[in-house]
Amino acid sequence: MHQAAALTLGLLVTLGANLAQAQVPCEKLNSADEQQYDKLGVEALEHYEAAEYLDAIDAILRTRAVCDEDPILKFNLAWAYKKVGNCDLARYWFERSNDAADPFSIMMTDRQDNIAEALTELSVECSGSARVSIKCDDEGVTLSIGDQTFPCPFDGRIPQGTYPLRAEKEGRTPFASKVTLDATQSNHFLIPTLPEPSNRPTTRALLRVTCPGKDIVSMHGPGVNEDNVCPFEKSVAAGTFEFDAADKLWSDSVEVAAGEIVDLRVYGVPYEEGSGWGAKEWGWLTFGTGAALGAASLTLVVLADLDRLQIREPSQLGPDGTVLSLTRAEAKQLETDANTKNTVSIITGSAGAALVLTGVLLLTVNWDEDSDSSAGILWGDDFAGLSLSGRFN
Repeated sequence: MHQAAALTLGLLVTLGANLAQAQVPCEKLNSADEQQYDKLGVEALEHYEAAEYLDAIDAILRTRAVCDEDPILKFNLAWAYKKVGNCDLARYWFERSNDAADPFSIMMTDRQDNIAEALTELSVECSGSARVSIKCDDEGVTLSIGDQTFPCPFDGRIPQGTYPLRAEKEGRTPFASKVTLDATQSNHFLIPTLPEPSNRPTTRALLRVTCPGKDIVSMHGPGVNEDNVCPFEKSVAAGTFEFDAADKLWSDSVEVAAGEIVDLRVYGVPYEEGSGWGAKEWGWLTFGTGAALGAASLTLVVLADLDRLQIREPSQLGPDGTVLSLTRAEAKQLETDANTKNTVSIITGSAGAALVLTGVLLLTVNWDEDSDSSAGILWGDDFAGLSLSGRFN
């Protein structure tokens, strides 16, 4: 079935009852909601056929606000997002339309091939897409993640990375934080109740810092220059504050405005500035380590050959100056030792070659100095590794 035909059929099906099933989505709507539901469905179809895809998305979202039981609405929404080039949300809604736990999933049986084909394409196109769910204790909250704005609650996909997160509601004190989205897992966040502002003007803000453990975090900013045991919170003047936790190789900065509540979480990430360790420094260290391992590997090969030479041509002399032959046990032990040295030399040589190649890459690639390139060690409570990032010409 062609994609356009599948979408048109899907939109039409949302306007009528599925008589082949004993249970129909949204069948319990009252008369007024049912009329609104049908009207928005027609509006969505008209916008889509006119290639007004953003308006079609808005109409489908408003339809789901009346009733979100129909899985075909998710399918239609996925196609509309795909049409406007939003790979992340298109992928998310195709995944949702293929949810086997949906009580009306049988309605999607004849669309499984379309969904599978689209997901295969989108999973490659936006492979770094992180699944995100944000709930709010308050209604009517508007969320800003990076340069994207959504009503709360929000469920969808966003490219992985670290973003400023802000929650606002008219007449309430804004909430601000910084979040890191991981494409390998679902990312869930809860925005607490936004407090009502004080009746008197305030020039202060509240900073709340959390950590994986009891880290010592240094804090520098207007009127503040101190170390704190994490977690902690502090009332501060408006301005820019810098933080660092040396044992986590971490640093960050946040700008706060008067009346804001700002949450900051310490992660085990490398310093991006001022650490003194860039791509070139790591390149020389990696190259040198690899060369040393290569030399050790060659030494082991030579020692293994000497063991085998001793088996073929014994050199041990007796009291009378004659060459003594080896016993079978001695020869077998020498052969075992030689094999062990060869095995270790292969492992050492392979590791050395990999490190030398990595060092050559770091030393020879023309890294763009104007980009946020960095190299460093990452670690946390349950992981460790080497981080290389940047843009090269």
